[in-house]
Amino acid sequence: MQDIIALDIGNSHCKLSLNTQTILVLANQNILANDFKLSLKQNYPRLLISISSVLNINHTKQLIEKLNTKLSWQQIKFIFWHSSDILKIALPTQYQQLSHLGSDRALRIYHLSQLERDIPQIGVGCGTGFTIEIIQRGKLIESLILPGLKLQLNSLFQHTDKLPLIKPEAVEKILNSESGKLSTTYAICSGIIHSYIGLITQLSLQYQAKQIICSGAYAHLIQKFAHSNIQSKINVITHLELNVLRHLANYYE
Repeated sequence: MQDIIALDIGNSHCKLSLNTQTILVLANQNILANDFKLSLKQNYPRLLISISSVLNINHTKQLIEKLNTKLSWQQIKFIFWHSSDILKIALPTQYQQLSHLGSDRALRIYHLSQLERDIPQIGVGCGTGFTIEIIQRGKLIESLILPGLKLQLNSLFQHTDKLPLIKPEAVEKILNSESGKLSTTYAICSGIIHSYIGLITQLSLQYQAKQIICSGAYAHLIQKFAHSNIQSKINVITHLELNVLRHLANYYE
C-alpha cells in the first residue's frame, strides 16, 4: 500500500492533493523562496507522486526539489506525465499528431475520453489560457486557445491610458453588484466573462453537446453568469487535473 500525491504545476501555481482528502494551492514563487509550509498526513511508508507540469524541465525540477524537502516519507517515487504519455492512453489512434499539446490540456482530454464516446464532449480550461478541447469517438476534433481572465484584465490595463487594473479575485463581486452595472469595471468584467460564455454557447449548439466540462480557477464564473439555457449543461470540476493524475497513478501501478 502507498500514499499518492497528485501534483499539477501550472504557470503561476502548484495544485497538490494527497490521496483524495487534502487539496493545496501553492504559489510557485513562494515555493522557490522556501516560503511555505506543507503539513500532510502520512498513512504508509511509500509515496507515489504523480506529476504534470506546463513549465520547462529546469523550472519543474527546481519546484520538485523544494517540495521534496518538505516530505517525510521513507520511499518516494516520482512519475512525470508528459502530454504524449497521457494522450497515448486517451487517444491511442491520434496521439502522435498531438505532441504539441500541453500536459494540462492532455489531462482534460483524458477526462473527456472516459465519457460517452459517440457524442461530442467539450472540455474548457479556465487558467492562464482559456482553452477548449472537443473530442468524439476517440479523436480530438477541435481545439481553441484564448487569453485567460488575468491576461485579459492585465492587457486592458497595460495597453490603455484610463482603464483600471482589476484583480481576477474581484471579478465575481463586481458582477454581483446591481448598483455598478454602468461602471467601467463592470463593463470590463462582463465583457470578458460573457465572451467566454458566448463562445461556449456557440460550440455547444454547433456540436449538439449534452454537457460542457469546465475546470480551473474561474470555471465557477462561467457557470454562474451563463444564461440558463447553457448553465444547465455546464459541469464544473474545479480540480479535474488532480483527479486525473490520481487515476493515472493507479493506472501506472
